[in-house]
Amino acid sequence: MKNWKAFLLLSLPLVSWAQSGVPHPQYFKGWKFDSSYEAYGRDLKTLSKVEITCENKTLLPTHPQQGTKKYHLAITGEYNSHQLKGGEQSAYNDICMIWTNHAKPEQRYCLRSKTIKVVVLSDLYQDTCGNTYRGYFKKKFLNTDETMGTLVSLGKTFYENPYSEFVGTSLVETYVGGTYPMKASEFLYFSKASPEDLLQIQDSLVLAKKNGQFRHPETGLFNDAIPKKPRGR
Repeated sequence: MKNWKAFLLLSLPLVSWAQSGVPHPQYFKGWKFDSSYEAYGRDLKTLSKVEITCENKTLLPTHPQQGTKKYHLAITGEYNSHQLKGGEQSAYNDICMIWTNHAKPEQRYCLRSKTIKVVVLSDLYQDTCGNTYRGYFKKKFLNTDETMGTLVSLGKTFYENPYSEFVGTSLVETYVGGTYPMKASEFLYFSKASPEDLLQIQDSLVLAKKNGQFRHPETGLFNDAIPKKPRGR
């Protein structure tokens, strides 16, 4: 396979994506690649695809931060907006953002529909046998549903800092949360962790320790960091 497009087209046909979990697929126009992500893609010829050989197929994040996450590619799906009719009371209101203003609802049609985005990302994980991988996964969402947490790596969390001076405003200050286990079946693909990846894991573990996050000796999961309190509070 030459690149991420070839991998996605072969492993996850776009037709199946359109028919799986997409609202009102009969009006779905199709997918197009978002070129803004292609610069971050890695040629699959340089990757060594590996299988999880550990009998236990559970994967654990190697560290709790997002610093080793990589964005590889995005695909945007669009609807045939003008085929969506009925206005705000229409059964298609969940995928239409703007309706025409006509006296008769049955003659209203959608001026602008929502889009669906699928983003392929990767991060670093470890199986219960101690092997380390870069795991590739996809996130699928409507553009109107995207939040700060939409593209967080699998198995990782973060929270709003309750002590932040920005609480109650449009600005959000966060802190790193704990980790949770994932199944190998929730990933698209695995490759070997690179030497650079392994060095980044060590740096991330040092930072986690400074933030009060430690790997549980039995579960292998990290606890939440301690949210920072501003001085004087």
